[in-house]
Amino acid sequence: EETPTNAGGSNLIIPPPSIRAVITKTAEFVSKNGRAFEAKILNSSKGATPKFAFMHATSPYNAWYEWRIKWFTDGGDLETERQEEEAKRRKNEADDVADVEKPNQSVS
Repeated sequence: EETPTNAGGSNLIIPPPSIRAVITKTAEFVSKNGRAFEAKILNSSKGATPKFAFMHATSPYNAWYEWRIKWFTDGGDLETERQEEEAKRRKNEADDVADVEKPNQSVS
């Protein structure tokens, strides 16, 4: 499975959560409505604001934005992603608890 850190064989800069939410929503709309929707934003006054800076190729988050568009276009969906992240979080918590509960094994 392609993830943000291995997409296209390169490491992407994953934006902070507040920006990631805007990018995700925008990428979802662009994947559904096409690049014309993206052009509409870029040509509006909003397109010149920092909130939508990720849409410009010069942004460090542009590659992640492009990856998200592709992810949605290829059938990615947010509910499945949320469920997978929750399952991973629960597994990590269970692993942490298991590590704490292991008895110390000293080498004699």
